[in-house]
Amino acid sequence: MKRERLPLPHFPNEAALVEWALDQLDPWFVADREVPGTHCSNRRLRLDAVLRPRDPSGWRDDAPAFGVEFKIAAQRSFDTMNFTRWAAQALDYTHTDWDGYGRLWVFTCPSFLAPFTGDHWGFGPDLAARLLGRFGVGELCLLDQEGWGLMVHGTHALWTQRLGVHQAKEWSLAPRVGGDSTAPSRRRPTEKLTQWGGDGPPPPAGSRMSEETRIALRNYDWMVRNRGLDDVELHWDSDTLVYGSGGVEIGTLLEPGFTPGT
Repeated sequence: MKRERLPLPHFPNEAALVEWALDQLDPWFVADREVPGTHCSNRRLRLDAVLRPRDPSGWRDDAPAFGVEFKIAAQRSFDTMNFTRWAAQALDYTHTDWDGYGRLWVFTCPSFLAPFTGDHWGFGPDLAARLLGRFGVGELCLLDQEGWGLMVHGTHALWTQRLGVHQAKEWSLAPRVGGDSTAPSRRRPTEKLTQWGGDGPPPPAGSRMSEETRIALRNYDWMVRNRGLDDVELHWDSDTLVYGSGGVEIGTLLEPGFTPGT
């Protein structure tokens, strides 16, 4: 769903923008300011703020948190060089171990799409949003008729002022490498659980995954990746096959004719 981004007021400097935005967001989020961290190059960096929901119920993660980097954009000359520097900074921040938080998604405020309004830009801004989203960069922006919003991949709203927790009910804020979450422990226990092998009691703790289940895991992973459903996860956890919403019933994975993953 396409959502229109609204321009922010004019600010004399970035400090004024930070004060205004965090005050606006205070009813819903607790903000830790100037959070230090160590980049994967061992360089020490500082993030403008880390935000945590005041009410984390409804979020997919047990302890949801995300970084925000503020930048004055679209109220002065802001060319492609400024944009690419901003994008590179946000990408660096997603590869930083923030003190007390670890790695985080980073949201730019305003939207990094703010300088690129108008149809004459074509598909370029949408492609940039999708690409940056794959690297853990999103937008904290004002949306028409919805107020503040956390947007990823250009069109997906994790949370908005009007809707509250939206796609963050299903999507984790755990950082990703490739298509896999690097911090599955942050996920809330809302997945559907199926005990492989019938409705009987679970096997004793420490029992090994059967070859049948291993094949099902492999096939499901193949199917999900080929359909682009990278927000669905499947893994073996405490002798239970765990899979998220949006997939097929697990029993179909071993039906005759199912194409196995390679």
